[in-house]
Amino acid sequence: MALYKSTGTKNSSGQDVQEPTGFPAARGSKAVCPAALAGGGVAKTPDHIIVNVGGTFAFAYASASNPDLATDSQPGRLNYTTGSVVSASAGPVRLDINPVAWRRCDGAADGRTGDVTFVYGGPNNQNKNY
Repeated sequence: MALYKSTGTKNSSGQDVQEPTGFPAARGSKAVCPAALAGGGVAKTPDHIIVNVGGTFAFAYASASNPDLATDSQPGRLNYTTGSVVSASAGPVRLDINPVAWRRCDGAADGRTGDVTFVYGGPNNQNKNY
């Protein structure tokens, strides 16, 4: 991909004037904050996640179409694997994992939207179909 494109004009030395081409829209990344115990999970697995608050979190890697992901029943909890214990003073923590759903499992509330961010794309742009 060319970094510059001609503007169609010439400068005083007779050279073409150029300007930056910009980046294509697909090069960036996208972040979403799915609700905890999201019914059906997310459609695509993220490239990584960010845990934004302290607590103990579990993640599901099963099919996003599994209806048990949205329940806090015993069958529902079996779909989740504890994957993160974050200190309240740690700040946001990046985890290079690809879950389809998340839940909080430390006795606090089940988690609020925004506690975990799913990031699609990014520097390596592994998951281009977000």
